[in-house]
Amino acid sequence: MTGVAFQTRARTIDHLGREQIADTPTAVSELWKNAYDAYARNVELNLFDGPDPIAAVTDDGHGMNYEEFTKHWLVIGTESKAGADRTPIEDRFGLRFRMKQGQKGIGRLSSAKLGSTLLLISKRENCDFVVALIDWRVFENPYLNLSDIQFPVNEVKSSSEILRLLPSIKSSLVENIIGDAKHKDARLQRVHAAWLEWEKEAGPSDTPINPISSKVIASSINSLNITERHLRNWAVWNGKGSHGTGLFVSNINNDFEALLAPEINDTAAMASRRRFFETLSSFVDPFTDPVNSRNVDPKPELSYSARRWVGDKSSIIIGTETEFNLRNISSIEHQIDGQIDEEGVFTGRIKAFGAWMPDDVIIRPPKNIRIPTRGDSKLG
Repeated sequence: MTGVAFQTRARTIDHLGREQIADTPTAVSELWKNAYDAYARNVELNLFDGPDPIAAVTDDGHGMNYEEFTKHWLVIGTESKAGADRTPIEDRFGLRFRMKQGQKGIGRLSSAKLGSTLLLISKRENCDFVVALIDWRVFENPYLNLSDIQFPVNEVKSSSEILRLLPSIKSSLVENIIGDAKHKDARLQRVHAAWLEWEKEAGPSDTPINPISSKVIASSINSLNITERHLRNWAVWNGKGSHGTGLFVSNINNDFEALLAPEINDTAAMASRRRFFETLSSFVDPFTDPVNSRNVDPKPELSYSARRWVGDKSSIIIGTETEFNLRNISSIEHQIDGQIDEEGVFTGRIKAFGAWMPDDVIIRPPKNIRIPTRGDSKLG
């Protein structure tokens, strides 16, 4: 009898990330949840026009150092979101305890839904910048093993070094995508063979039949043009902040393209804009009453916004100040306001036919329901 282990194809990341996210607004929401979990006070989505439009999701959370990025962000299925909150007091920057919002590490992978190429920049206070370049299209090749893909990760002392370093980061990423059949490194030989096999099946790389080829990916990476314009409003970049994470995405998807367009008549694009507003316009619970709330964190102290940039002029798409809030439903005649504890018991107020019931109402779960007790699935 022999022992045989599972092997993981690179395609697994595509299944767990991009394919599991319903749409672009959901992907943005997952990334904003990660910023919330990192105790950010501000999180933004900025869409920049141009020959190669760029989407930037930036925050002022606690950020990551090199070890945290390689041992947590790049590791699928880590224990970081399970169980009790492990965020040290010093990483909360004076903010109250926050219940974790991100689930199962999906947030980091949801950036693949926004566009194909990701430049990640993160900085923890009193640490160097961490810079990584990822192209999610690599994970669509069914012949690549996950262990054969290596993305360039660098540490730099100052933000000014990042753009100077970008050409060499791109070259390093392209080398790992194309591979080399004659190289002494067996991994690069396997990468080269995997792309040959994929292109043999999908069609020649120079035809529209196969847009996901090593040559197409390499060409778009080499033309990646992230500049000071896309970075300068982020507090960590311009020196006004000392910690946070920025995700800068190239080859953005059609939903973002629709948001950048000044006028649209296409019904699909209009539906996309509507979903974007419906999902993100009330990212922070708009129905919370800070004075009379039973919630753990009735005032999360998070400001969020989405903006479009045409040249150097910006306009608001969604922001904290435009959200639907409690005032909009105060006159509704049926309301439920309360809390469900870890035992599944609801305690709260009920308004029926325009009148609040005089006493709190307690509703217990059915006796045949098994209450979950795992740290990552508790009720409440």
